[in-house]
Amino acid sequence: MSYLDGKCPKCGSDRIYVCQVYGRRRTRFLRCRACGYRFSERRGTPIFNLKTDEAKIAKAIRYIAEGHSIRSTARKLGMDKNTLCRILERMRPEGRTAEYLTRVLRIDEETLEKLWKAMERRKRSFYVPHTTSAEEKGRSSTFVSGAHLL
Repeated sequence: MSYLDGKCPKCGSDRIYVCQVYGRRRTRFLRCRACGYRFSERRGTPIFNLKTDEAKIAKAIRYIAEGHSIRSTARKLGMDKNTLCRILERMRPEGRTAEYLTRVLRIDEETLEKLWKAMERRKRSFYVPHTTSAEEKGRSSTFVSGAHLL
């Protein structure tokens, strides 16, 4: 359940109110009168925990749907290509993503279909998390102290 329903994600009550506003973009923090649960208005949406504003996300989706590459879209919008890849990864057609994109970001269904077709054409994940361990990167993790002196 998400705030898109206008209900508390914990108890399902519709008795919620704005208790605080936070961040540069003035995101609303809500509180349920029934159970006291506090949550962000972005909770349960594809853009939860993203720092990018909604207008920039909507522009990025439209550019990708028009056939622009990830690099050119990122360049036009002034963002890193990896950030754009993380955003696009969340826009997969699962759950209530389409409902959120059409209702909140005001992206029409035709544009969404074009976006998802563009994502299918690439046949890979837009974002591959960086690995941190030496074995996963293909390097040996063994280190012998003083071996460089031999």
